[in-house]
Amino acid sequence: MEGGISFLYDSEVILNKEMETTDLLFTWQLLAEPLLFPDEREYRVELLDSLYEIRIEAADAGLVFHRKELGSDREGIQADSRGGV
Repeated sequence: MEGGISFLYDSEVILNKEMETTDLLFTWQLLAEPLLFPDEREYRVELLDSLYEIRIEAADAGLVFHRKELGSDREGIQADSRGGV
């Protein structure tokens, strides 16, 4: 199932509908991994056939979300559940 997911955290855009994937169910499963496997330190969210890489990193007091455009050296932290970036 193709489509896009809008995901905002603390008013920061992590995913938007323009960041389409060819498998929405797979993407939702990967987004749920921090809840399903809380002992892991890093999670990768794959957007199949997308130009973006999403990483979720477990930190001491929460999760840090990273978004990177493939082919770019620039990676931006989009939101930090610890209360700051």
